[in-house]
Amino acid sequence: MLMKYKIIENLCEQQSSLTDSDIKIIIETSKAAEYITQIETCDVFIDIKSNIENSALVVFESRPSDGQSLYKNSVVGELALRVNEPGVLRSLELGIHTKNIHAKTQENIWVKQNVIPIKNGENTIAVLITERNISKEILTDEKIKSLSDDNEVLTSTLMTLLNYENDFKDEMKEAILIFNSEGKLVLKNKSADNIYEKLGFFESLNELDYNNLRFDEITLTEINGINPKEYKNFLLHKKVTIGNNYFEVKKIVTDNSENKIIMIINDLTEIKNKDDEIISKSVAIREIHHRVKNNLQTIASLLRLQSRNCIGDEAKLALLESGNRILSIATTHELLSKQIEDNISIIEVLSTIKNNMLRCFSNSNKVSIDISGDDFIVNSDKSTTIALIVNELFQNSMEHAFIGRDKGSIKLILESIGEYKIVKVIDDGIGFDINDTRKDSLGSKIVSSYIKDKLKGNLIIDSNRSGTSIIIKFIV
Repeated sequence: MLMKYKIIENLCEQQSSLTDSDIKIIIETSKAAEYITQIETCDVFIDIKSNIENSALVVFESRPSDGQSLYKNSVVGELALRVNEPGVLRSLELGIHTKNIHAKTQENIWVKQNVIPIKNGENTIAVLITERNISKEILTDEKIKSLSDDNEVLTSTLMTLLNYENDFKDEMKEAILIFNSEGKLVLKNKSADNIYEKLGFFESLNELDYNNLRFDEITLTEINGINPKEYKNFLLHKKVTIGNNYFEVKKIVTDNSENKIIMIINDLTEIKNKDDEIISKSVAIREIHHRVKNNLQTIASLLRLQSRNCIGDEAKLALLESGNRILSIATTHELLSKQIEDNISIIEVLSTIKNNMLRCFSNSNKVSIDISGDDFIVNSDKSTTIALIVNELFQNSMEHAFIGRDKGSIKLILESIGEYKIVKVIDDGIGFDINDTRKDSLGSKIVSSYIKDKLKGNLIIDSNRSGTSIIIKFIV
């Protein structure tokens, strides 16, 4: 039993930014969760938010005492993806309870999940999940769905409520969902279907109620408890972030029990992504210019000054050419920060970085750089991000790893495992003390912020006297 708690602690410390207080709460919750499987035939899990985009990390599991688990193998340490388990990510991000939501396990079994947020104060630090097998129910529902038509149930309500034609409602860009006082969905349009499908909801929205479809912490019980005199004053208008999606949500409460709650959702994701892209590129260019002005241009200026003091034309020309080569490195960095053609071979991009590095460093004749592994295709944004990160890692190795050494090698290894991509930069240099590394340096900031904010990935560093290994994991 103690081993389970140690595993929770290790996973939380290594793959999250949770505090000691957060981890203690998660461990205490796991102890209580053990009792659930003693009295209920269900699998119980605790997940935390993963650093990898659109995923959660399983840190604890408990199987039914009667041995009727849905799982053949342990899933502790594995990822739960939004596309398979939308309820888990919903509760982690919004901090609210998700009831009876369909999901697909790591072993491709259909289950019904109940997901409860685990909190430290106001912060959601993890979720407690119970799962029951519904594979047979899914098969039955699919057969019934082919024989039934839900539209008749909604038609009369739609005509009375909105006084619009049915096709007009479905042409609206905004999603419309209307619930009665019991929380049952009585009207929706195609935009609503599209938004919730985008968020990974498997089942028909007609099978879900208000509490499972809401985007905020206000429950049905709280809404039904509002004084009727306050209905006119109750208008919720807020912006919500779910994963990489951004929504504007308006909610109106009426005194009509059949049409109690009107929820209007506007998907702002595309607009927000374009704004973020502009900001991101501007920040990247500023970061690159900072590097260029403080380092490369300073060196180039010194070389030019020195060339003026040279008597021989040959020496003067050599210094000027060296200065121009250094300035060309700045130009390369700037070009990499700009939009380039999509669908790019990552090996082709990183080979260019390698060649630039070998041209600019004086010790390049004693240091070799080898690139091997799986080539994979990325879009222009990820290509630029990976190129900048690897450039920084190469530069650090060339500058610091081989001091006092006659020779050395840097290996860049690429791995592609489905949608997961791994980039490894390994040198056989003198190593460094990870704890003494300056985390506030520009180089460290570029690497850590780009991996976290742009790749949504994980960074693992290991260094000793035999060399340094840096591993980056992310999803394309």
